[in-house]
Amino acid sequence: MSEQNRKNAAEHAPIVFSIVLAAIGMGVMVYGIVSGGQVLIPDYANRYTICGGLLMACGAAILLYRFYEERKISEGENATVNAAFQKRHVKVPAEGYVKAKIIGITRNLHMAGERDSFVVLCRYTEPGTGIEETYSSDPVPEYPGKEIIGKTVRVYLDRKDPESYRVDLRSLEQ
Repeated sequence: MSEQNRKNAAEHAPIVFSIVLAAIGMGVMVYGIVSGGQVLIPDYANRYTICGGLLMACGAAILLYRFYEERKISEGENATVNAAFQKRHVKVPAEGYVKAKIIGITRNLHMAGERDSFVVLCRYTEPGTGIEETYSSDPVPEYPGKEIIGKTVRVYLDRKDPESYRVDLRSLEQ
């Protein structure tokens, strides 16, 4: 058995155990309920029902705890990703814009019947931290030409909403 298969088996063992335990508990409980007074000693019917119910509750508790742990782990990972995303945004300078270098031009995805349009991609690297942010322009109807790659443009950032920006292609510089 490979190492990966062992890890997968170890991860799934508590889940399988809890399901089997709950199933056995349910079977014993149903047997106690159905058999009623037909068991050798009628008092055992209640014991079967109680024991079966306890086994089923234990199995369900193990299963629910496992799901709770998985959810807690996944929320922790998402919080880390969200925190990293929030930290990734560059600070808005006093001018309200940054100068980003054009790194490429791509064809805009469009619906059938619409004209072709193009999007200019540019990247800004924050000098102090080295954080990189990539921006894309609004669609332009005509191909701007590959000679603009490597030039810089102004990207105006919204102070209130870090997701909002506008690439100003008219501010093209060498």
